[in-house]
Amino acid sequence: MSLAAKIFWNTLMVLAIVLGLTGWWSVASERAALEETITKHGKAIAQSLAAFSIEALVSQDYPSLDKALRTIGDHADNIVYLQISRGGHVVATFGQRGVGQTFTAPVILGEEGPEQQQIGEVSAILSKRDGNRLMTARIGHLLLNSLILFIVLALALHFLIHRLVLKRVAQLTKATDGVIAEHTPERAGTAAAPAGDELDLLHARYANLLWGLDLRERERTLTIAKLQAAQALLDDVANALPAALIVLTRALQIQYCNRAAHELAGRRLPSGQPQALLATLLPPLAPHLARIAEVADNRQAIELQRQFWPFANGQRIVNIAVYPLSSAAVGGLVIRIDDVTERTRLEEMMIQSEKLSSIGGLAAGVAHEINNPLGVMIQAAQNMERRMSVDIEANQRAARELGTDLATVRAYLEKRSILVFLDDIKNDGARAATIVRNLLEFSRKTEPVREDTDLAELVERAVEMARKDYDLKKRYDFRRIKLQVEVPAGLPAVPMIRSEVEQVILNLLKNAAQAMSEPVAEHRQEEPAIVIRAGLADGYAELRVQDNGPGFSDETKRRAFEPFFTTKAPGIGTGLGLWVSYMIMTDKHHGQLLLESQPGQGATFVLRFPL
Repeated sequence: MSLAAKIFWNTLMVLAIVLGLTGWWSVASERAALEETITKHGKAIAQSLAAFSIEALVSQDYPSLDKALRTIGDHADNIVYLQISRGGHVVATFGQRGVGQTFTAPVILGEEGPEQQQIGEVSAILSKRDGNRLMTARIGHLLLNSLILFIVLALALHFLIHRLVLKRVAQLTKATDGVIAEHTPERAGTAAAPAGDELDLLHARYANLLWGLDLRERERTLTIAKLQAAQALLDDVANALPAALIVLTRALQIQYCNRAAHELAGRRLPSGQPQALLATLLPPLAPHLARIAEVADNRQAIELQRQFWPFANGQRIVNIAVYPLSSAAVGGLVIRIDDVTERTRLEEMMIQSEKLSSIGGLAAGVAHEINNPLGVMIQAAQNMERRMSVDIEANQRAARELGTDLATVRAYLEKRSILVFLDDIKNDGARAATIVRNLLEFSRKTEPVREDTDLAELVERAVEMARKDYDLKKRYDFRRIKLQVEVPAGLPAVPMIRSEVEQVILNLLKNAAQAMSEPVAEHRQEEPAIVIRAGLADGYAELRVQDNGPGFSDETKRRAFEPFFTTKAPGIGTGLGLWVSYMIMTDKHHGQLLLESQPGQGATFVLRFPL
């Protein structure tokens, strides 16, 4: 069977189904409309008879009702049966042969409401003969119209198939003959032209063409697979590197970025973007675009060490290297960005640790050296005081041998305030000895041992050490800061590593002193003050260190306990003090270190120890 015959007969079959469904729907719609008309007519007849029968039923004039029903039935062709009943008994009827539809209506006596009364019922059966006759005529007309439409559409379809399908298939077959002959090589076992329609023949010809093209496609596919494998390997290697790699064309357009570059930028860097957008996507590169462009021109690599880049998560330290690409086809360059923040800070921490270790050893040695003359000085002062005492006989005897009175000598010493000076020597010597002892205990490297500690004693020792600390370079001096301690008596002892908690309190006191010495606080109206309070809350022992400094902003408060984060100028703070304090409180003591602060309203650090 030809292509035209296949399309023609299949389309006629679909068209017949569509016309049949359309005719069935039309007949169903006509039948429903006819049923609705008969229903309305039957209800109207029943209601009219009910209204007509009220008076006759009341007067029990049944002969008149029977006569009226017969008169109505004889003059109406579509009425098959009429009946009026009362109390379940038929009082008047009219009937003839035929099939119809029944309609009933009650005979109501009285107005609407509680006084109404049903005195009978009317039934009417209407014939469907006229409706069936009308539907038969409608169906005949519909079949005739559908047949005429089917024939017209079949002729139009036959014309369109030949004009729009078969003619163009023939033209396509003729046009592909030359292409098939040129691109399809001879292959063994080529089958003869298949039997079938025009499309089967065209399919066979294209199969030969595709077989020939497949030989070339295999080579191209193999080459692409090798290129993709090489590209995937290069991508894996580049993405595995921790350094950010950005490949630029000679016009400084982004050509390739590895995963680390996207992470460094905080977004996905699009390819093929011009120089201006490169500076927008990576703003820290903007000052170096001129030097990067020189690399593309003079083909000389450059390196930029220790560049400070601001990011949303803090300042980072990076090394930048720009290398020209040797391929003449590309002629661009590659930028390598290494994040050396952690390495640099670890180096600084090691240097600082060595420095602190050296200072600690030096302080311990100096403390030992000072301790000896302090002991001699205090002992000498005590001996001087004993040898001027009037209660010792040896002192009295030595005074008499020299021809003087010890009471007179003592009166002279008191007159000239020499005894007061001697007390000052003893007191300050004892004070210096206490400072040396605290310094030795604080700098001594011992295994951390938890011991029950009195908070009042702990705070007193930390405050005493802080009062001796001042730094003119860093512009803070505890001698000019009001230190107030409010530790109530009767607090339970707290298990802790005493030296480490002393370090935490000293860190907080120094931070508060430095904050209150900042230039922004120079015009404060109140005296710089630090208040230390202790108490119990929610099963914890609390120490609150409160200052009236400038306070923390929301951003600095959120990042206050991050390592290496500092708001101080370079060279003043390392950003480790609060982090170390936080680690001591949380990791080693399983407690809490909280910060409560508002800008311009001071800051309060809360140390919470579990009991």
